[in-house]
Amino acid sequence: MDEIKSALEIALEKAKGITVSEKEIEKDTALEQGTKLAGEYLRNPKFNLSAKLTEIKEKLQIIHPDVSSGQANYRLQIEGAIQVFLRNIILPENKERKKENLRAMEGLYHLKKDKEKLKDIFAQIDQFFDEYLEHRKQLYEHLRKKYESFIRQTQEMKNLEEQMKKQGVKLKIAVEQNPQFQQEWRAILNQLDQDYGTQLQSVKEQLSAMKNID
Repeated sequence: MDEIKSALEIALEKAKGITVSEKEIEKDTALEQGTKLAGEYLRNPKFNLSAKLTEIKEKLQIIHPDVSSGQANYRLQIEGAIQVFLRNIILPENKERKKENLRAMEGLYHLKKDKEKLKDIFAQIDQFFDEYLEHRKQLYEHLRKKYESFIRQTQEMKNLEEQMKKQGVKLKIAVEQNPQFQQEWRAILNQLDQDYGTQLQSVKEQLSAMKNID
C-alpha cells in the first residue's frame, strides 16, 4: 500500500520547479524589514522611527551603489511598515486599546507626506472611536438592564431578593454570566463592529492612498 503523503510533502512536490527571481526575493525581504521596523516601533515607546529611517537610508546608499535600487528598497520598507500600522488601527474595545491605535497612527504620521491632511483625518478617527465606544457602552447597558429586569421578575428571584432584603443585603444580579445574555451581546457587537468597521476600512484605504515619504 502506498504511503499517505503529508500536506507538507504534497506542497513541497508542487513547489518543485518553481523559480523565484532575485528581484522578488529582494522585494519580499524589504517588505519584511519594514514589517519588523513597524513592529519594533509599536512595541517600544522609546523607539525613534525618524532616526531609524535616516540610518536605513544611509546604509542603503552604501549597499546599493545604484541609487534607484536603494530608493526602491527604501520605498518597499516604508510600504511594509505602513501595512503594519494600518492593520493595527482597529475598533477599540476600550480606552486602552484606543491608545494603541494612536501609536499606530503616530507611526503613519512619520511615513506620509501630507502632515496637515493626516492631522485632520486622525482627529476624525479619534472622534469616530469615541462615538463607537459610547455607542457600544449604551448598547451593553441597555441589554444588561433588560436581562436584569427580566431575571428580577421571576418568582424564584423575587423570593431570594426578599430574603436577602430582610437580612439587610441588596441582591446583585450578574447578568453578564448568563449564557443567553452573552449570546445576544455577541450578536449585537458583531453587527455594531460590522457597521463601524465598514466606515473605518474606508478611512484606512484613504490613508493608504496618500503619498509616502521619499
